[in-house]
Amino acid sequence: MEVTCLNFQDVLSELDSIIENATFLSIDGEFTGLNSGPDAGPFDTPAQYYAKLRAGSMDFLLVQFGLSVFTYDSQTDKYSQRSYNFYVFPKPVNRQADCRFMCQASSIAFLANQDFDFNKLFNYGIPYLSANEEEKLAKRLEEKQKIKEENNQDLIPISDTDKPQIEEICSRIEDFLTSDAEEITIDKCNAFMRRLVYQEAKIRWPNKVRVESKVENTWQCLSIQKIGTKEEEEEKENKKREKEKLEIKQAVGLSNLLKKIVESGKIIVGHNMLLDLCHIVHQFFTHLPNDYLEFKTLIHGLFPRDVYQFKEHVTSSNLNVLLDIVSKSPFSIPDVEPVEGRSYSVSTEKSHEAGYDAYITGLCFIALSNYLGQ
Repeated sequence: MEVTCLNFQDVLSELDSIIENATFLSIDGEFTGLNSGPDAGPFDTPAQYYAKLRAGSMDFLLVQFGLSVFTYDSQTDKYSQRSYNFYVFPKPVNRQADCRFMCQASSIAFLANQDFDFNKLFNYGIPYLSANEEEKLAKRLEEKQKIKEENNQDLIPISDTDKPQIEEICSRIEDFLTSDAEEITIDKCNAFMRRLVYQEAKIRWPNKVRVESKVENTWQCLSIQKIGTKEEEEEKENKKREKEKLEIKQAVGLSNLLKKIVESGKIIVGHNMLLDLCHIVHQFFTHLPNDYLEFKTLIHGLFPRDVYQFKEHVTSSNLNVLLDIVSKSPFSIPDVEPVEGRSYSVSTEKSHEAGYDAYITGLCFIALSNYLGQ
């Protein structure tokens, strides 16, 4: 199932009980590049390999996240599977720093050859924030609310240069107060001018107008509204705070899903997945530590149950090769019940689509575990 910002919140709610009841989860990622530094060598230690990966890969983006949820039914002795293909793309929130990332020509060409939908990615990709970014955003909104509630701010003197513009804006507000309009917008105001308008409105029309910042076509503007009754104002303030909470939730985006996965404590399965884990930590949680042992501690803290890495058992990096291996004796592909509208099939190959690769990874995991269990 394809998931974009248009249907993400619905899918996120759906996944609450699905992840909770899952037997295990398999994941996969697609990236804008793989490595911009020196390649790993055959004699590198794990610490050296991690250091090269951290230095050469984290400026690229994970742009597609695949999740396949496998649930075992003891009555039918079968697994059911639901698979999701999430498009992931950062979105600047308010005046937060814009995200910058690298692309590798070969990786972009490879994705294009696999019919990757870049228009869908850029237009409807699901945003995300790391834990630190989410905390900063929430703190910024709190500080904004405190400033708004404080009435003892020092007055800023209005210079002769700024007076004409301030008087012109105040004249518009006077006309607005005697009109039937419910709101007017003041544009072409820089941050300092907006601060002066706040100040003058509070002095000239206390308890008559509300002045708020808003964004129109990427430009910061001022919204001037008439103040209603006490009950109306309380209702508006509550709605505004709920809207801000919703904006934070939407901005956190895919990070909310990763939190659910972490909190579930489920087994996580992947193939050749160190790069996936590094990007998951870096994009959705926190900066990767310099030290390899600290990284291991961080991963075990996020995923306290086992994280299964296939390359320890089957050395090929190619999932299709792995699928071919477990399709033959002494292995066998398990009979997995697809959930309508939420599943893939081996008969319809979609290699290098993250959701499909996560599904194939889960199939291979069941085949290998069944064989080893015998």
